[in-house]
Amino acid sequence: MFSRLSLKYRIALIIFLLEAVMLSAVLFETLGRTYDETSMLISDQENAILELISGISRPALITEEYSDLTPYFEELVNSSQATRLFLADSDRLIVASSESPFLGLGLPEFLDRPGYRWLSQEITNAAGLMGVMVIEFSTTELDTAYVAARDFGIGIALAGMLIIATVGILVGIVLTKRLEIITHAAQRLSEGDLSVRTGLNQPDELGVLAHTFDQMSEHLQRNERDLTATLEQLAKRERDLATTLNSIGDAVIATNAQGEITRMNPVAEQLTGWRLAEASGLHLNQVFPIVDTQTRQPIPNPVDKVISTGRIIHLSNHTTLIDREGNQYHIADSAAPIRNENGEIQGVVLVFNDVSEQYELRERARGIQDQLQGLLRDMQTIVAVLDLQGRVQFINDMPLKLFELSNQQVLDRKIWEPGLFTKDADLSELMQATVEQASQGTSIRHDMQFDTIKGPLWIEFSVHPVLNDDRQVSNLLVEGHDISRRKNAEEKIFFQANFDELTELPNRFLSLDRLSQLMTEARRSENLVAVLFVDLDDFKKVNDSLGHETGDKLLIKAAERFRQSIRAGDTVGRLGGDEFIVLLPGLKHSMEVQAVAENLLNRFRSPFLIDNRELTLTLSIGIAVFPEDGGTPSDILRNADTAMYHAKEHGRNAYFYYAQHMNESVARRLALEEQMLGAVERGEFTIHYQPQIELSSGKITAAEA
Repeated sequence: MFSRLSLKYRIALIIFLLEAVMLSAVLFETLGRTYDETSMLISDQENAILELISGISRPALITEEYSDLTPYFEELVNSSQATRLFLADSDRLIVASSESPFLGLGLPEFLDRPGYRWLSQEITNAAGLMGVMVIEFSTTELDTAYVAARDFGIGIALAGMLIIATVGILVGIVLTKRLEIITHAAQRLSEGDLSVRTGLNQPDELGVLAHTFDQMSEHLQRNERDLTATLEQLAKRERDLATTLNSIGDAVIATNAQGEITRMNPVAEQLTGWRLAEASGLHLNQVFPIVDTQTRQPIPNPVDKVISTGRIIHLSNHTTLIDREGNQYHIADSAAPIRNENGEIQGVVLVFNDVSEQYELRERARGIQDQLQGLLRDMQTIVAVLDLQGRVQFINDMPLKLFELSNQQVLDRKIWEPGLFTKDADLSELMQATVEQASQGTSIRHDMQFDTIKGPLWIEFSVHPVLNDDRQVSNLLVEGHDISRRKNAEEKIFFQANFDELTELPNRFLSLDRLSQLMTEARRSENLVAVLFVDLDDFKKVNDSLGHETGDKLLIKAAERFRQSIRAGDTVGRLGGDEFIVLLPGLKHSMEVQAVAENLLNRFRSPFLIDNRELTLTLSIGIAVFPEDGGTPSDILRNADTAMYHAKEHGRNAYFYYAQHMNESVARRLALEEQMLGAVERGEFTIHYQPQIELSSGKITAAEA
């Protein structure tokens, strides 16, 4: 069946099959990579959430206080792909969950269900297993993204194959037309017609073949003419010329030096509507009227140009011939001078053919191209095509609207030029580096923040190399996707997990994490790290008497005063309620903390102005120093807390360094409290009354028990 097809359709079929295989491979690879990259991105996000919640749960497992975890679990279920969360202690009993009915139950075996999967992580410390964190995630987002990418890719592939098939047919027609001319001429030559010529002069391989054929034919004809007499040569030349004109597939008209018609072949008679007997002696303008296809304005006759310039003239590809009956043809033609032995112009030969079909196909292809560009311009994704130097060759409408630019302002300019899409030198440098890397043949992606008319936007800026037929990078494709919503969600989750919502100070979890980092650095540099555990004295009275709204305002102002009272490299955080922590790194001696503590006490002696009311707070500060007072963050924090309670017991508005005897005192107090809880039931208390007497009258007015 393949052998029965003509050459032009074989070429088209081969191009179509090759392109189908290539597009299928590219589509399969692209969908695979898209699915893998999306899956990896979502998996990384799930692992980050699991790691984050495990870190948040660690202090709760230490303190066995789980009530604060429920809001975090519920917020995470509402703002991410997590659907269920379970925290179990070392005995695998559920102590915190996004679903309260599971509390207190043993941790069951979790099996993945369609559209969901489980991730778990053991939480350990130096003593061993502390608990287990289990989270169920939804995979619906990944499946939806894959289906959308697959359908879009298949649509683009089908459209591309249709276009390629059309182009293949056109290429086949163009190539085989000249091959038919050469084949026909070769057949004529094999039959003994030594005067045959192809009339082809293109500089490509077929043109060289035709030229070689013409030279061979001419050489054979010259040898034959040498064997005949001069008169016979002249007569035969005339006959051969007439035969050549009549056998050429293109239309041919010959004129004298005055532009008057001397010869026409049948094809020329058919296209012009004039017979040679009628047109002979007429000027070419009368027989060959041509106009511009687009403007409909008359075009100067090519014969006149050849006679005046002596050069070969080619008409533009949008020339229309109007024949004697008013019919119109799109033509392509050329005119060349006919010279005698002295090089003088004796006339002009005009060769033209009907290219109406090719013209219509070309216009249709241009229309399809315009439609594709229109689709790209209307896309809500940034799309641009660059040359290898980063100059913009095409850009759609979305970025122009975002940055209030026009095509004229952007085209042929380098995309990273300052003032074009950004005024930030660092961002411009990153864009340039991304483009230069992509020009080496690798797709590059960076998340970049741009200032647009909509405000700051996070854009996923991707640059992909476009390869030509030789597998060389010929252009660069830029894609930009708005990822602001994702970035904002990530920042919100990070802030909620690490900062106190009221004061915007680092919360307990972030403070302990920073303390751990400072202790690690202190081990390397052999410096000290001090922890100040700060409590606001009598803050409960403010809440009870003035209300929690006033108390919140007071906490916000207290947090600001803490910030103003510490050094640039220090950290202040809120542990909860009215308790704060101050971290002082890089100390050489523990006595350096004294100046900071005294500065805090002095700063808080100034009253706070809240709702036109002056409120005064004092501080109780406990100080513990690493490594003198403990080797772990929990040890340091606990000992600083003990020192703070010691400051409260000694009158408040003071600071105390931690000492070992403080823990002994605390232990004794806890033991006494434990014993007192059951003392009444055991009958270990007796009651005594002491009268209070009014001295002036001697009367008993009250009694102390």
